Amino acid sequence: MNHKFEAGMFLRESEPNISLGSILFIHGLGESGLCFEHFLDRPELANYHLLVPDLPGYGRSPWIENPLSLDDATDHLAAWLTGRNTGPVVVLGHSMGGVVALLLAERHPR
Repeated sequence: MNHKFEAGMFLRESEPNISLGSILFIHGLGESGLCFEHFLDRPELANYHLLVPDLPGYGRSPWIENPLSLDDATDHLAAWLTGRNTGPVVVLGHSMGGVVALLLAERHPR
């Protein structure tokens, strides 16, 4: 698992094996990508490119003065994904992340 900062977010990312596509994990309110840590070394997911960001202002991501709205968080993730070669993306969210995942599918179906 690689760790880096990208698009104003701390990112945990597996090696970019996209034979089956990518999985984007979106954490809930007051959480970070660490809530998904126990999934990241699962052999069943080895053929997926795993993307686990801390949304801006959460976890290890830089603090932001004004929290992002759900729409802003959705648009931020969509813009970030558009700039990457991720292949098909399965979006998985917990709590607030589930709402962002639904908005992402609705507002940015590509």
